[in-house]
Amino acid sequence: MPYTFKRLDAFAGYASGMPSPAYYQWMWEHGLEGAAHRALQQVMQRLRDKKLPASTADLMAVHLRAQGLARLRGHESRCAPTGSTR
Repeated sequence: MPYTFKRLDAFAGYASGMPSPAYYQWMWEHGLEGAAHRALQQVMQRLRDKKLPASTADLMAVHLRAQGLARLRGHESRCAPTGSTR
């Protein structure tokens, strides 16, 4: 019986669900870096769909913040900007 990710999400109130099932599906299909890119794309698209300001500069700031947090936690960044090299 198929269910939507929203119905399976524990954050949406489904007690037996897992947190952020769509993200885990993206990780399975695209790896960690691909999932990070997909998540940011979805956030930016939702903001723009709701007519909220979401510029390219905002996206760049999110990338920098994610990289800084990763370094603080001793992890390599999984959210490198598209087209950048590691």
